[in-house]
Amino acid sequence: MFTESNVVAIASILFAIALYKPIKNFVLAFLDEKIQEAVKDIEYAKNLRIEAEQYLEESKKKLAEAEKTAVEIIEKANERSEFIIGDLENQFKEISDRKLSDSLARIAQQEQQIISELKSQTVELTMKYVEESLISELSKEAQMSLVNKSLKRISKIMN
Repeated sequence: MFTESNVVAIASILFAIALYKPIKNFVLAFLDEKIQEAVKDIEYAKNLRIEAEQYLEESKKKLAEAEKTAVEIIEKANERSEFIIGDLENQFKEISDRKLSDSLARIAQQEQQIISELKSQTVELTMKYVEESLISELSKEAQMSLVNKSLKRISKIMN
């Protein structure tokens, strides 16, 4: 009954029973430690995910605000440029109208000057012609009477 192989088997069983509890406790402690580390890693990952989602939301809000601000800036720039263009158009129209008015006034002034010069030249030529005609064809008294009448008519025409 107690053969060498039986003794070895019983000793091995007793040795396994004796070591079972410490090995079991060691393995369970090691597994518990690894489980705790895994739980901590999972919690850390969850916290990182929550933090990343918060950053993402903040970034989305900031992006939306930036886009809104950009649109407002563009709208204000468009309004300002339209105002400037309108103002420039008004200034151009005023300057053009003023130049046109000045040009028309100068043209009218030159027309009056030309008309006045033509009247003067016409009167002078007429007077010369009349004088030459009178001298050759009328008596002195008739010449004087005709000159006086002509001068009165000319002064009425000139005025």
